[in-house]
Amino acid sequence: MFIPLVTRPMIVSRSNSADAITAQIQAKQAAVSRYHTAFENGTMDDTTAGPRLKTLMPAVFASLFPEAAGFAGLPLADSLAS
Repeated sequence: MFIPLVTRPMIVSRSNSADAITAQIQAKQAAVSRYHTAFENGTMDDTTAGPRLKTLMPAVFASLFPEAAGFAGLPLADSLAS
């Protein structure tokens, strides 16, 4: 049986990738929270908040559950990295 060699740089690279993905998810979740707060405080109307939330919520979902996003008809996380 072949056991692949895992080197420290590979582990560090994966850890850095995971950290970057986590930061992207947290940024999108923070934006969702800001839009909800602005809407609830009356500083942003539903015409402005609605489309932004409609774009962000699937992006958060696709980032958290990349395997399920394709099945749900959502864009895949790779296309939502911006």
